[in-house]
Amino acid sequence: MLSPSVPYFERAPVVERVLGVQFQPIASFHSGLLGAFWKSLGDDWTAANDAAPIAPHFIDFGNERLSLIPRVSLTLTQMPVSRLQILNRRGDRMIQIQNGRFHLNWKGASGKDYPRYPEIREEFDRYFQQLVDFLSCELAVRPSVELWEVTYLNHLPKASVWSEPRDWASLFPPLSQPSTVPHGLSLETIAGSWQYEICPRRGQLHVEIRHGMNERGGEELLVFSLTARGPINREIDSDFGAGLDLGRLTIANAFKDLTAKTAHHYWGLRDET
Repeated sequence: MLSPSVPYFERAPVVERVLGVQFQPIASFHSGLLGAFWKSLGDDWTAANDAAPIAPHFIDFGNERLSLIPRVSLTLTQMPVSRLQILNRRGDRMIQIQNGRFHLNWKGASGKDYPRYPEIREEFDRYFQQLVDFLSCELAVRPSVELWEVTYLNHLPKASVWSEPRDWASLFPPLSQPSTVPHGLSLETIAGSWQYEICPRRGQLHVEIRHGMNERGGEELLVFSLTARGPINREIDSDFGAGLDLGRLTIANAFKDLTAKTAHHYWGLRDET
């Protein structure tokens, strides 16, 4: 159940949202199914790219690994293991599928209109159910989901909420960054990552900040990414949907809590009810 009030920014710097699940690998899965599933999506999905597979994630709280569903042993074959990225005609949606993974990406631009979470969630549920039906028909199996994942990728261009490297410490007040530098030195770039538990042991939030250049326009920017993921807690949740909602809520609140109020004004903060 979502909080009745979720932070919402009218001009959010988000450029990509990803909803995904990790499921137990299917022993009878083969690469030919990737193309067949692409064709089953319809004419709006016009292009596809091969990509390296995403490694499976496990949840560790301190030194204790939280067990997920036991994995099956896969027989080695000559068939390459790959991930298929399927893009829609407009170029603002991407479905990613591999044996053990399913993701839906929304792609946009910083500060522009973006679809609200319920819209993306509805699309994710619809396309994942399509995968479930496809695998049930082709292999007579249903994917057993073991982990949910939500990612928000934000681009903070120079001359928006920051102008010089010295502004970074005040832009992210709760994060450990140098507010001063040693004598005779000048801060040029930054990269850092933080990990938090979603209490009580519901999952983890991974936060990353790095300084770089926009590949398209060559503008200088900060990349601020937040990923929440967690196991399916079958004592609490009936399916992965509650985890996706928790991930979205965690990221929305963390984005607000980790950034400065001056930036909130620039992005047009208001509460969603």
